[in-house]
Amino acid sequence: MREMTSYPHPVLGNGDDFTAGRFALRDNTVRYSVDTQDIRIQGTFELEHATLEAMLAVGEAALVVRLDCPKTSFRHVHETTDPAFEIVLPAESVRSKIELEALLVARRDLPGYRPRDVNPLYGQDPAFFVQDGDLLAFAGAVNLPVNLKFDPLTSPLGSIIRLQAVPDRSEVGLDLTPQGDQSEYFVILVPQDMWDIVSNYRATPAIVANLVLPSMVEVLHLMRQATDEAGSDIRVTDWYGSLTALLRHRQLDLDGDLLETAQKLLSPERGGQRLNPITQAFATLT
Repeated sequence: MREMTSYPHPVLGNGDDFTAGRFALRDNTVRYSVDTQDIRIQGTFELEHATLEAMLAVGEAALVVRLDCPKTSFRHVHETTDPAFEIVLPAESVRSKIELEALLVARRDLPGYRPRDVNPLYGQDPAFFVQDGDLLAFAGAVNLPVNLKFDPLTSPLGSIIRLQAVPDRSEVGLDLTPQGDQSEYFVILVPQDMWDIVSNYRATPAIVANLVLPSMVEVLHLMRQATDEAGSDIRVTDWYGSLTALLRHRQLDLDGDLLETAQKLLSPERGGQRLNPITQAFATLT
């Protein structure tokens, strides 16, 4: 995350470099949602400074959102001249958190940069040399926790399960043989009116216990049936092979209580212990 420091030219938002003017994110934050495929970030810049507004209008400056994930070294730079922005990132590229910086940068060399309202300590009518890419204003930094969807669905389960909003659906369902770019997963079909809750990472324990767990029980039940059906469609899917291998790795099988087996599959390990998803859900109620 950027640390404000001394620059060879005044930077709006950097201490007292300016005596007037404002550059910020609306409400000093951004809105974002997380699902198993995408991270969607929305926000609005607010700029109040005559010189910088004029530069932005003619393309001499640009609004920049810089995104970094320390865990995966993923970096993304979104550049725009529109104050309102929306950024969609692939969920698989991020773990734990995103560090976001909101900036205004020069978009050409400015050998005679004379912004209004600079601190008198810079002297009378000072002129500065600014290069393309130099920072002109800093709107702030935000840390976004993005514990992807459900802890239990991080690798390896995250590689075989997807959730999908379905506008005309009234009940949760399953698609075990999806086509196209989701063909390697089984897909939990979520009614649209549930989707806002499902895509909220803060609801993790409740979603796992109430949505993912029963879906997993049904999937395991169908896998048990498929072992006796040589021509079963699901036996040739990628997710079937992956989940079979995971069951074997966890020393679990399909012969016993499938509710118990599903809980063990969906129990993340913390400090050498596995946390039951139902216990985690009840813990959020206290």
